[in-house]
Amino acid sequence: MDPRRDPDLEALAEHLRQADVLDPAELRELIPSVLILEGVAVRESQPFDAQAIADLRAANQRLRDSADDPAAAALADDAFHRRLTAGCTNAQLLEVLDLVRKALLRYERLYMLSPERLARSVGEHEAIVAALESGDTALAAERVRENFTSGLPDLEAEMRDPGRP
Repeated sequence: MDPRRDPDLEALAEHLRQADVLDPAELRELIPSVLILEGVAVRESQPFDAQAIADLRAANQRLRDSADDPAAAALADDAFHRRLTAGCTNAQLLEVLDLVRKALLRYERLYMLSPERLARSVGEHEAIVAALESGDTALAAERVRENFTSGLPDLEAEMRDPGRP
């Protein structure tokens, strides 16, 4: 184990690695965590320059282009959110955020099975980028919150009743 890693974080990471069942209760715990962590990271980020905006748009285009591949779509979404927080210099915050994101990837694959949810996510990402482009990180953080919560009810319902239309 890396001596710089907190033992509590290691225990959390191990728990998240072992979890393989999609659980609506877990999702309801992960979403607020990612909302808080990513919102703080966006607010603490360096200003988003033209290259950062271009990188975000490219990641969002990869998401749009992977509409027929939920696994690729989930990875493209993850890449968007990782680029979104890449300008944050708080290493501890990013370490915890990374653990939560890894746990959310399993749920993202299910989320991306729906073309409607994928399209909604692409649009929400565009709103985040527009806020950043105008220099409004507070609005961007609010748009991140909307991105993570807009599909939560649908996803929870699907997890509870996978056969529903």
